[in-house]
Amino acid sequence: THQWIGHYQFESNRIDVLVYSDLLDNDTLVYPLIVDPFVTWGPFAGAGLMGSRASPGVCTQSLTVSFPGGSEPQDFSAEWEVDASTVLNCCENGFACWMCEAQVWITSSCGGITPTGAPGIVWVCDIPTCTVCNTPGLWGPTLGYGADGCPSMISCYTPSCAAQNMTFFFNLNRTFCSDAFGCDCNWATNGCNALNSWSVTLRGRTVEQASNLTSSSGTTLCEGTSTTLSATGSFGVPPYTYSWNLGGPVVTPPVGTTTYTVITSDACGNTATNNITITVLANSTAPTAISTTANPICPGNLTTLTVSGGSLGAGATWNWYSGGCGSGFIGTGSSISVSPGSTTTYWVRASGTCNTTSCASVTIIVNSLSTAPTSVSATVNPTCGGATTL
Repeated sequence: THQWIGHYQFESNRIDVLVYSDLLDNDTLVYPLIVDPFVTWGPFAGAGLMGSRASPGVCTQSLTVSFPGGSEPQDFSAEWEVDASTVLNCCENGFACWMCEAQVWITSSCGGITPTGAPGIVWVCDIPTCTVCNTPGLWGPTLGYGADGCPSMISCYTPSCAAQNMTFFFNLNRTFCSDAFGCDCNWATNGCNALNSWSVTLRGRTVEQASNLTSSSGTTLCEGTSTTLSATGSFGVPPYTYSWNLGGPVVTPPVGTTTYTVITSDACGNTATNNITITVLANSTAPTAISTTANPICPGNLTTLTVSGGSLGAGATWNWYSGGCGSGFIGTGSSISVSPGSTTTYWVRASGTCNTTSCASVTIIVNSLSTAPTSVSATVNPTCGGATTL
């Protein structure tokens, strides 16, 4: 048999959880999906018509609950119902009790809040004005999680894999008791205000991880960079152990995107899973040569230089130089056209986000131009029909 309780369904040793479909369909989310790290235990109820005593006297009732193992106690909440009616001992013979005459405080095995000392929190019904509570009836407040003094009630409990008992004490007394004519009825030991019921609900947290895992070198790296991945366990029961996939926590990720997963286990064997994605950018590789469309060339002619070999990495370009490797920048691109006036050496290299490579070079030879003759000479001139050399 099974039934739905809120967003949960229990069947045998299995719990089914309702999850919004847009969470499961969202490709930007990292799985597995953590539904709820909190453990809520209770409410545990105490009951019985426990009377009140005039301050500084007090009536006390205790409630012992067993907190489940494997969870770190975090907080508790409480509810109660105090009856200030006209039928209790103090209110015979026409006396009326007011809700505002009651005051409550809660203690526990840890100590908690007391009516004296610091901080000395006492819960009362609309004191000091006593307007809302200036009637007989029921005072039924709720102390929510994080209310004054609540976390201190369980601060002394050490997280344990075994269940542990926690005892809480509900304390009730009254400041005075009067009828409609202002008569004092403090002679009554008990009564006037009485506790109908009270309850506590405990909250703890099983093992969790910090929302973001960390990488010592960041989440965007250059090719060949190593990084140390770190996870931090919390709550549950320490100490924690960490199991990484893909060889973590010290890794040298490949170019591209890699997701690393860590499983954090506490001393009880409970686990939490988280992921971190590392993006690795490619390095550039050096060119091996420069090809030309013509070499040597005549003055005034163009030749096109083209990179051979090598590759561009992330954010990289081919940069050309005429004054040395990295000196005398003349342009970018895989090819460039030049027309040197004299023999010149050109260099090219890749420069990008991750690295700058070494250069390849080529020397373009510029031939000298021919010049026009100014005269012609002869070895014999004039000649008598014999041979002559010009």
